[in-house]
Amino acid sequence: MSPGFSYTVTSANDVRAVVNALAEESLVNVISTPSVLVLDNHTVAIHVGDQQPIQSRQLVTDGGNITNSIEYKDTGVKLEVTPSVNDGGLVTLDVNQSVTDVGPKDAATGQRSFLERNVSSRIAVRSGESVVLGGLITDNATVAKSGVPYLMDIPVLGNLFSRNTDSTKRVELLVFITPKVVESDAELRDLTREMRDRMRGLTDFDDLPMQLEDDG
Repeated sequence: MSPGFSYTVTSANDVRAVVNALAEESLVNVISTPSVLVLDNHTVAIHVGDQQPIQSRQLVTDGGNITNSIEYKDTGVKLEVTPSVNDGGLVTLDVNQSVTDVGPKDAATGQRSFLERNVSSRIAVRSGESVVLGGLITDNATVAKSGVPYLMDIPVLGNLFSRNTDSTKRVELLVFITPKVVESDAELRDLTREMRDRMRGLTDFDDLPMQLEDDG
């Protein structure tokens, strides 16, 4: 588990401005904008992705019949956040991030492999401020072959009619978290009403940051 990095942005509006600017340049892809209400010192977990089938074991009966047992493995992005609020309104966040991608098949077993990356962080931020977490970087190298159809496939001579293009793509996962401490029943009712309205599609989901309830 590596600590990654974090830095604080003063307001959620600044976060949205940065993300929107990057999106216009096709430099960012927003995969999820969840809004969560969680108690102080409790953990909330978010998973964005799917499940991939894998063979867990194989049984051969006396009659020679083969039975395969299948399990499902979560892939994609997992995020666990545990908030702790002090009397001064400072929110300490224990954050665990993990990304699981489907890799190539293993030559020996024929099973697909999985590429996992994890980051663990502890940060402190004021209620209403945003923090940006990073550190999960993927480098994808690809080789593309192009050339004259049919001629490029001729052994040896095909190299005269084709060319290989190497490219490398670097992708970094950034997590934006904006905690907000709920200090009264009235604030909680307003927040619940706001989240219910957003679920009905009355306002834009992107404007609602992660919410935290102070259990104390």
